[in-house]
Formats: sequence, structure tokens, C-alpha cells
Amino acid sequence: MLAKHIKIHGVYKRRMDARGKYMETIQGTTIMKIKDKGAAIISTMALEKGATDPVAGKLLANMLDNLLQ
Repeated sequence: MLAKHIKIHGVYKRRMDARGKYMETIQGTTIMKIKDKGAAIISTMALEKGATDPVAGKLLANMLDNLLQ
């Protein structure tokens, strides 16, 4: 996992072990790299604006650079 997100924010008032289990259910993987006889980076980020959005462009460039190493 290269990046993750949490669907909601707020205070969850229960015991820490219950809170930890709950937090696992509301998070997901945003960017991950899979290596198996090659490599692939899977992303849910919107990269189609990479030519006009400097943040999306930098993320796309970094992902491609990482795959070329």
C-alpha cells in the first residue's frame, strides 16, 4: 500500500480495540503497487488532468518513474 484514505472523519467513542476494528472498515487503498513477474501501480486517483493540474501531473510522473526503476 502506497497511500490510503479514510471515508469519514469524526470521533468514535468506544474502547481502543473496538475503535481499531471499526477504523479498518472505513478505510481503503488509494494507491498500491503489485509486484509479480513485473510491476503495476493501481490508483483510484484522478490522473487524467495530469497535463493541467500540477499535483496530478507530479503524482503521475512519480508513479511512472517508480515503475521504470
